[in-house]
Parts: sequence; structure tokens; C-alpha cells
Amino acid sequence: MIVKKIGLIINPYAGLGGKVGLKGTDGLETVLEALSLGSVAMAETRTHLALSEIRSSSHVVIYTASANMGANLCQELKLNHHIIYQSSELETCANDSIKTAQKLLDLNVDLIIFAGGDGTARDIQTIITDRIPMIGIPCGVKMYSGVFALNPRHAGILINTFINNEKNDIKETEILDINENYLRADCPTTQLYGYAKTLLDRRIQSSKGSKKSQPTDHLDAICYDNSKLLFSSEVVNIVGPGSTMKKLMDYANIEGTLLGVDVIKEGKIIIKDANEQQILNIIQDVPTKIFVGVIGGTGCLFGRGNQQISAKVIDLVGKANIKVICTMDKILSLENNEFFVDTGCCEVDQKLSGFIKVQVEKNNFMLVGIKC
Repeated sequence: MIVKKIGLIINPYAGLGGKVGLKGTDGLETVLEALSLGSVAMAETRTHLALSEIRSSSHVVIYTASANMGANLCQELKLNHHIIYQSSELETCANDSIKTAQKLLDLNVDLIIFAGGDGTARDIQTIITDRIPMIGIPCGVKMYSGVFALNPRHAGILINTFINNEKNDIKETEILDINENYLRADCPTTQLYGYAKTLLDRRIQSSKGSKKSQPTDHLDAICYDNSKLLFSSEVVNIVGPGSTMKKLMDYANIEGTLLGVDVIKEGKIIIKDANEQQILNIIQDVPTKIFVGVIGGTGCLFGRGNQQISAKVIDLVGKANIKVICTMDKILSLENNEFFVDTGCCEVDQKLSGFIKVQVEKNNFMLVGIKC
């Protein structure tokens, strides 16, 4: 079997802003703020899950950066690796990813694996363009690009597939990102930054374009009908991000956030733009419902842009108390007409898998599959 040359880039701070409600982690100031709010870096842990799936380690050589950008993990997993770039462990930044990507391009590696979000994907794509296929281990807050595996375990399976096959099916996909300053101001604009190559496989998520579907009468009727539930005096309501959830709150005359998570009771916001810990503090031993839509065309129900509704939150609330609102058109536009989840906890993902009831019209529901 041919020995494959694999590049590995870990953005160690990717995703820090998710659970604490910062909607991204671009820039050192945001990283420090996320850490001060108690956020814990998960990029190495999620990369560990992916690389642990490698079964043919004797047929692969990994080229990576030093310390927490890849070398530490390769040493821990006893993977054959070479350090090609020395990073600053305490203050790694986008420039480190860019310089590592240039080294990997010079080495003409067969595949680049990276752990991060759309910002990391952008940094790497600016150097390699579409010359080397990429697989993203989803670790960021913003993950709209079409190079990300559905979750770390799927990323590992894809890496194995690539190593073991002499020839792999490759596709071209979009690299997308949102300016975080606009995101925090509830003015999201997804921008196309270029194209990259990735594996043609159902374990790779679809990209989410910036084109918004036109509002439908069905969606208005669903949101109007469900808005009455937000006035319950007995239940705490967690309302996820996205235009559908914003419409739901508009019908209840509640000024919520477009891309944050709001906590509502008796028709009033208890916590606006809540983080994970704030949500956990308020729902202990209290009847709670989660209202969620599907953001964009990725098909992700939990784990992309709504990390504040974490595995811990979902486990406390329970699958039976999750209310999904999504139009039939959007469901039919998804690959295999199903959702996926990536909460970061395999146990919770398994509990969510199977089928979930989705309201697609005012008086019409359908069962939609959830994969993990």
C-alpha cells in the first residue's frame, strides 16, 4: 500500500466562543474573553476523537506544526509524524495556520486535515486554493463551508477511507465565512471566499449559502401558532438562533436576538443572548422546552452556531421537549432529507438520533431522521 502524506493543522482556540455566546473566536481579544468566561478549549479533544479512528498508521506520515497545533497529539497517539513549523504555543494565530499550510503545499501532501471553523478553513484555502483536498474536523462556532465532516468520528472514518483507497472521489466545494463583528450585531452576511477540494462523501456536510429563502405562508402560520406557547407561566422556553426563531419571537412581540439563544418565560425574556452556563443555572428542576429551527442548508440541528444549547442542556431538557420548526421545502432541500447533530457528546448524540417530530405547517407534522 502507498504511504500517504497527510497534513494536520489544529487551531487550538477554535470554538472557544460558542458555549459562552460570543459567536466566534477570531482574534486574541475574543480568545481571552472566552477563556475569562470559563470556556474550555476542545479542538485537541475533538481531533483526538478523529485521529483515534486511524487504523492503518503504518501507511501514513503526518506533517504538522509544533505543540498544540498538532505535534502534541501525534506524540500522544504514537503516530508517525514530522514537525514542519514551530508555532508559539501560548499565542497561536491565523498566521500560524497560514504558514503551516504553505509548508504543507511545498511538501505536496496528499490531504490536509484541519481542526477549526470557517476562519481556519479560509486561512488554509488562501494558500492551497483547490490544489490539495481538505477535511475539516468541526471545532469552530461558524461552520458553513462544505469541507467539514459531520462530526469528529466521521472525520476519522473519512481519513481512513482516504488512506486505504488508492483513488478517492473528490469534489469541489465552497469556503464560506461571516464577519464576526456583523454576526455579533445580528447582521449576518455569508460571503464566498473561494473553492476547495474535499472528499465526495455523505459524511461531509453541505455548505450553507447566503441566499435566504422567501418567507412562506406556512412558516408564518406555524410561528404565529407557536408564539402563544412562549407565554406559558409553567415552562421555561429556550429559543435558538436563526430567522425562523426570530419570526416566532416577533409574533409574540418579543425582541429577541437573531443569532443568539434567548430564554423566555411568560412572554418575557429572562436572559437575552444567553450562554451555556446561564441556561443551565435557570433550568435546573424546571419544566423546559427548546424551540429550534435548522440554520441554512447544512441540516444541522445542534452543534453549528447554537453551541450554547449544549449537550448538558439538551440532556436536562430531554428529546421529548424539543420543538423543531422547519418548512417542508427546507427539509426536502437537505441531503437525504434528514438532520444531523454534533453536540460534542456521543451519548447525547445517540439519544437524539432516530426520528423527531417536525412541524412543517400549522396543522401538519412529519417525522424526520436525525443522524449522528
